[in-house]
Amino acid sequence: MDTADTVAVLGTGIMGAPMARNLLGAGLPVVVWNRTRDKAERLVSAGGRLPRRRPRRAPPPEWS
Repeated sequence: MDTADTVAVLGTGIMGAPMARNLLGAGLPVVVWNRTRDKAERLVSAGGRLPRRRPRRAPPPEWS
C-alpha cells in the first residue's frame, strides 16, 4: 500500500482508539496522533505509527 491508502486518526481517546484498532485489524495502515503522546503511543504496539510531524491544522500537542 502507498501513502494514499493510509488512514490518519487524529484523537485517540474514547472514540478514536477503538476506531484505530478496528482499522488496524482490517489490515489498513494507520497513523495515530493525539494531543497527549502517550495515548497515541498505546496504538503503536497494535501496529499504528506516529506521524513524522504534527498535522497542519491540529492544535499544538502537549508533547511537542
